[in-house]
Amino acid sequence: MKTLTAMCFLIFVSLTTAIAVNGQNANGCTSGVRNGIFYTDCWTRGSDPDDTIRLRNAINAAYGKLIFNEGNYYISGALPLHPYIVIEGTGKASSTSWTAVSKIVQNTANTAIFTIGEGQYEITIRDLALVGNNSGTIGIKAEGGSGTNASSLHFLFSNLRFAFLSKGIYVNATNQVWQCDQVKLEQASFENCTIGVHINSNNSGWDISSIEFLVPRDGIGIYMERGTYTSMNLLIGNGPEDTHFADALVRVRSHANLSIKNSVAERFNYDLVVEGTPYSDRTEPIYLFNNHFFSGLSVRDTTLISSGNQFGTGYDNLHGWSNIDVIAKGYSQITSLGDKFCPEGYIDPLPPYASCENKNWELQDGAQLVFSTNNFKNTTSVPTIMSRDGYDGIPLLSLMPKTFTGTSLLRLGKGNVADGHYFDITRSEADGTLTFTSNEGYGYTFNGNGGAVGLTNSNLKFNTSGKTITLGSTTQSGLGSPANGTLFYCSDCTATAACNSGGSGAIAKRINSAWVCN
Repeated sequence: MKTLTAMCFLIFVSLTTAIAVNGQNANGCTSGVRNGIFYTDCWTRGSDPDDTIRLRNAINAAYGKLIFNEGNYYISGALPLHPYIVIEGTGKASSTSWTAVSKIVQNTANTAIFTIGEGQYEITIRDLALVGNNSGTIGIKAEGGSGTNASSLHFLFSNLRFAFLSKGIYVNATNQVWQCDQVKLEQASFENCTIGVHINSNNSGWDISSIEFLVPRDGIGIYMERGTYTSMNLLIGNGPEDTHFADALVRVRSHANLSIKNSVAERFNYDLVVEGTPYSDRTEPIYLFNNHFFSGLSVRDTTLISSGNQFGTGYDNLHGWSNIDVIAKGYSQITSLGDKFCPEGYIDPLPPYASCENKNWELQDGAQLVFSTNNFKNTTSVPTIMSRDGYDGIPLLSLMPKTFTGTSLLRLGKGNVADGHYFDITRSEADGTLTFTSNEGYGYTFNGNGGAVGLTNSNLKFNTSGKTITLGSTTQSGLGSPANGTLFYCSDCTATAACNSGGSGAIAKRINSAWVCN
């Protein structure tokens, strides 16, 4: 039989334990709450250096906001999250300092810090540093597909620092059904993570913006294994400061509508790698806008719209000035609008001393350059080419520079400066005349409702002020035997029923296989 003193002692210990668990302590907490908000310091650690149990208790009890007080938290297991919870720290710290920060350290290999399961929603994590040991540790892991397949959606991950993790954020659908959708990731940094963000979930919309990556050797900033509608804006990527670069800033396997804009990357093997599968993954285009890529691109079986990007190197201490690869492979179709393939005024320091005019997408394995206006060049001595046919690389339209050795400003047709079949359009500043000039003797047919007028001379002039048309000119001996309906100005013909020479000029009309000049 226990004595009264012993029984009182047991009651005291039980009450003390309950008070500690409920968070009623010297920090002014009642049931984990202080001034209406849950705080982690309402749950005492005691002598145990491991914070796993007390943090789980705090998360399970919290509804609404749970504040992680400034300090270091060391855990050995995962911290599962539930709907309608806001996890908020006191800051993520800078990339060079851990001061004034709420930091959670995962000490157990192959374990996540925060986990999110099926049917979870309205979860926010912000102002924290999440740190691992690279041995399979994950900062935030969301996984589903083995249970009810209920979608998980509406997540905000903001102002977070991920460091020394195998994966900073990992979203994994173990089947093709479960979705992790409507995710916003902003103002985050990923430091020495093998993969910063790994997305493997179909029908998942992500908004990713203002992200810094310090990627280790062979690492990846963002790996989209399976993804859908995703926007990436202001990605700042840096690989290691040695001769062995990181793998890629963004690597894409399967995607839907994807845009990457206002981003910059250097010291990667490739800044962007797309590994599509013919006719299956190429369902939606990828959009690249206003990016500066120092390490090159490689896209396979992809529809890509590229506008205003600079695919050119700057200067680095390891390689000096050098060009990068911008490669399209397989069934890729590329539309390039105003892209620039080397820095302004750049010329290769080594033979063959190629300048920006010689740079463009490199097409391999049947890839097509559907449309190209490479008008970000360092000089204006060559035409700006607009091409619609990527198989033969022959331009359909060229805007001629002012330094072109001729008066043409616009060139139409399949050809280049030296050869091909085309005609030029020029305009006289004196009288407003537009002149169409062919590079061949017979070149134009104007067809309307089945009727055609063929011109065998090399020019036709439209006078915009006098509303007149000037026909191509020839002599009587040069009229030849073209099709009926052909018109010429015959400079030495007589104005008679038949076109005879020796006159002062007449309009020659080809009628019933004969020339008429009346």
